[in-house]
Amino acid sequence: MLVDNTTRVILLPQGEHSYSIIRLPNTSSFGGNIVCLIQDEDIYEIREINGKNPYMVNKDKVPKLPNTDGAVKSLVFESDANGYVLQNPNLLVANKFNFAYFLISVMHGEDNFAKRFITLEDIIDSLGSKYDGQEWVNSVPFAIYIRALGMICEKIEENDETFYKYSKDKAFTFLQNKIDEVTKYLLSKPDVALNKKIMSELLTSSIDATKIPSEVLQESTTKHSIDLICGSYVPVHVKQELCEDRKYSWSNLDKYLADLAAEKKGLELAENNMNSIINETAANRKDAKSNNKKKPAKKKVVNKVPVGKGALDGFFKKA
Repeated sequence: MLVDNTTRVILLPQGEHSYSIIRLPNTSSFGGNIVCLIQDEDIYEIREINGKNPYMVNKDKVPKLPNTDGAVKSLVFESDANGYVLQNPNLLVANKFNFAYFLISVMHGEDNFAKRFITLEDIIDSLGSKYDGQEWVNSVPFAIYIRALGMICEKIEENDETFYKYSKDKAFTFLQNKIDEVTKYLLSKPDVALNKKIMSELLTSSIDATKIPSEVLQESTTKHSIDLICGSYVPVHVKQELCEDRKYSWSNLDKYLADLAAEKKGLELAENNMNSIINETAANRKDAKSNNKKKPAKKKVVNKVPVGKGALDGFFKKA
């Protein structure tokens, strides 16, 4: 059986569960909404798998569907009774989502969250005022709020009640730890697509992987990890503050890339000069060959002398 190619497939966590759907406002540069599923005390982000990889180095080699330019993908389902193929499906995947990323994006820089300790109910009320009419504020279970707030807030206990105050230091430590985890993973997995993109930026025809300085590779990998972590959920200004606060430096990477650019420019200039010399030499040879061709001899013009007017005519004249 061939299912219609507009059919959607959603990969959910194993087991039979019921889920509620919420849409979180995405404050990153991507905009739009973050679509999530909530099941008890867990939250999952829904992402579409479209077969396109932004980190592919040779994108021209990726198989594509004719006319639509879409990715080539099919799913084969097997069962004891009937199997079927889903051609070019719209595939959605539910991944575990850390709500702390989202709370950083909506709480950072807001005085009502960072100036004093407030209860969870006060936090939810403040979010409700900021995002008036959006159902997600009250749809997220308290347990998910509490778990995320513990990662990015200072908290105190008084009279069996917990109070929270947003902490930039804790939030940045949370993001830095995630960045370090991704960096460590990438450095240990050279075959990952993002790693191949990193290497393509650092390699040239005269430099192989063994000649890349370790500090340059470390800085480049860290920089891409920051883009990966912060680019999806965190506003640009928070990313900039994080880099300044944690004193991330790209001095070795910037110098290395500048040297590569200068080397590339030098090679291009040398190649252009060589091509110019080759073209000029070929043109000169063509001109020389054309000039050396034998020219036709010019016919000498002889002026005819009228009969009786020549120099010897008087000698032969009768007396």
